[in-house]
Amino acid sequence: MYSAYNIEYDYFSNNKYMLEECTRCGVIYQREIPDAFLLNKVYGEWLDIDTVNVTKNRTKQINRPIGNARLIIDIIKYMDTPPGDIAVFDFGMGLGDWCRLAQGFGFKVSGNDISEERMESARSAGIDTVSYEDIPSREFDFINSYQVFEHLDEPLDSLKHLCAALKPNGIMRLAVPNGSAMKDRLDFWDLKSPLLPDDTQSPFRQDVEQSLNPVSPFEHINCYDHQALINLARNAGLEPISIPNWLVIAGNEKTTMSSSIRVALRQFYYTAAKKQTRTGTDLIFKKAS
Repeated sequence: MYSAYNIEYDYFSNNKYMLEECTRCGVIYQREIPDAFLLNKVYGEWLDIDTVNVTKNRTKQINRPIGNARLIIDIIKYMDTPPGDIAVFDFGMGLGDWCRLAQGFGFKVSGNDISEERMESARSAGIDTVSYEDIPSREFDFINSYQVFEHLDEPLDSLKHLCAALKPNGIMRLAVPNGSAMKDRLDFWDLKSPLLPDDTQSPFRQDVEQSLNPVSPFEHINCYDHQALINLARNAGLEPISIPNWLVIAGNEKTTMSSSIRVALRQFYYTAAKKQTRTGTDLIFKKAS
């Protein structure tokens, strides 16, 4: 946990930080996790949204909306459908950044978040909000879940719950922190040393060598590498697919770029997409046939 959380550490005084590995699916998980009361405190009270916005570095502030826009363009091309006919759902929408961007492209947008305050904020922005209980009663062409499943105490049950709302030909994005080589990272650090999670030299910070952020205590309670994420999805009836990042440069749109530059850029994005599909933890899935 970081400075964006106004943590009351007394709540964790009797808890132990212990990691275990599921031998069937490969997920590394924390044995002791926050209950519903503590989860509400973490995301409803302790998480300071204003601090989160201030502490985001400039590169993330620029790259994240660009990446989201590329994904949205890919969805339109994959669906081969006008945006106004595509229903999308953001599970764990936070401040609603992705939802508002999708609105700008013309999608029919809905979202959900654990925080009622953020749900109300989304409603004030014209975003249709859906309670967790009502998700299976809806139908969506695309479901976005960015940095959510590392926090959930029952990730498989939650994913099956989401799948009930996915149309037969719909697709779903699951993105989590990349926990590849986590055992090696754990061996790198001396976790017996007394460190607060928001210490500047904490192994749980994102910006340190061999970062343990994907197993951040009582926050990232599930840690996935590439295969573990695929295993989770398959257990819920999903299969990974690849959506090449063709963007507008790959189609027949009029452009002032020369054909050689267009081909080079198309190959660059295609290569990046193939690498992400092989090794990453930001993947696209569809229902298994």
